[in-house]
Amino acid sequence: MPTKYGNGLSYSLQEMGDKINPFVKYLLESEPRVRLHPLADDLDDKKFFFITKKNIHIPYALPEVEHEIAHAVEMTNPSRWTLPDWGMAETVAWNNGLTARRMFAAMSREIRVRAIQLHMSPPSDTNNRSSLVNILNNEHAWGPWAEQFTPYGRFKNYQDVWDWANDLRARTYNAWSLDRIHHEWMIRLTHMQHWMESKEAA
Repeated sequence: MPTKYGNGLSYSLQEMGDKINPFVKYLLESEPRVRLHPLADDLDDKKFFFITKKNIHIPYALPEVEHEIAHAVEMTNPSRWTLPDWGMAETVAWNNGLTARRMFAAMSREIRVRAIQLHMSPPSDTNNRSSLVNILNNEHAWGPWAEQFTPYGRFKNYQDVWDWANDLRARTYNAWSLDRIHHEWMIRLTHMQHWMESKEAA
């Protein structure tokens, strides 16, 4: 049965059934304390991913669980693996302090994350219009932000940004595989499990 937590319900991997793809099941099935919730902020305001002493909470629909796993394996700093939303700034606070430097640094991270995610959830869009394939296809955030801050540094125009985004995505995608994702995820999951047993866990 779904478990009531905060503002909504969370589900076990078994309760999710075929809503979760087989590779994600493979990654998560060794930890029964993983709980999945449909949307960001469903359970705890302003949080997507977060850990308590009892559970690891991950959204599965918006954003997709594959995206959160990709964030975890892309992030190399162990001190951030147990922080809510991997220690990233809240969206509202980030928007209020949006600068070209912050935006392009965040975009670089998101391109890498989405390239890793492509291994777990290939887009069905054969015309490559998915923002997974190129983040600038997002017409509500990344694309307009890049146009707003161009020219900047190495980017003389918007086409430079487009070329850079495609190149970074391709290089990152080629550097990863499902085996590497599994290897890196297990390192992070073990770290999370040890933290849950520590005195630091709430």
